[in-house]
Amino acid sequence: MTENLAIHTKTLAKRYRGTTALEPLDLELPRGSALALLGRNGAGKSTLIRILMGFLAPSSGEARVFGKAPGALTEAERAQIGYIADGQDLPDAMSVAQYLAFLRPLYPTWDEAFCQKLLGLFDLPLDRKLRHLSRGQRVKAAFTGALSFHPRLLLLDEPFGGLDPAVRDEVLDALFDLMTREEWTILVSSHEIDEVERLADLVVILDAGQAALREEKDTLLARCRSVSLHTTASLAPAALPPHWWNARACEGRVTFLDSAHRPETLATDVARLFPDAKHLAIEPAPLKAITRALLRHND
Repeated sequence: MTENLAIHTKTLAKRYRGTTALEPLDLELPRGSALALLGRNGAGKSTLIRILMGFLAPSSGEARVFGKAPGALTEAERAQIGYIADGQDLPDAMSVAQYLAFLRPLYPTWDEAFCQKLLGLFDLPLDRKLRHLSRGQRVKAAFTGALSFHPRLLLLDEPFGGLDPAVRDEVLDALFDLMTREEWTILVSSHEIDEVERLADLVVILDAGQAALREEKDTLLARCRSVSLHTTASLAPAALPPHWWNARACEGRVTFLDSAHRPETLATDVARLFPDAKHLAIEPAPLKAITRALLRHND
């Protein structure tokens, strides 16, 4: 039922002067879920988020946020959406305190006690102008402003880009902690796949504007394994099962990602293709390895 969806797109596409940024895309994000939007630079991730925010008009198809076209959302409905993007403009002449005071009357659901909690959590200097903040502090200020009004929908477009690991972990820890107590719907596009893996319920991998994969994260992780073995046999890609992604050979060692893992099937296929296989190793595959293997498999 579409009323249970925070985001819904149908054959959504975007073209720029003959260049296709987003192929017809069908997407559903249930309320209260978190979706990781993954893919290379230029895959269409930012284009999708900008359409959902109403910054861009689609070339064809439709997008719905809370059941409406983004351009038809009322001010009250827009005030339920939090948005953070890499390189997002902030009013640099304002101090942190002035920036939050500016935002406060714009959001009827602003929670000052929650805002103060975030300020303490992020250790932000209230009297410092935004232009004088470090990159990590600017991201923390943006998150404070975007979370203090308890958004129903949070759209994050590469929000962790360029952050040092300590700051990134601090922001992610806070976001993950808050997610356990708030019923938010989150769509996050990020290259920091290891970090967003724990946030996501659903995964969409875009490749050249197309959805190469759409799946629940737990199901995806359950069916994929990283496999390595040693062999003297040559690697013949055409003979490999299609669910072996990104098979590579180097100095007698073969590696691949088994995207439809069944122990008995894998054993049979390895024995057939590599009769002298030794040191067979099978390990759970993290989301980052799955994403890389799928994109290389599709090249």
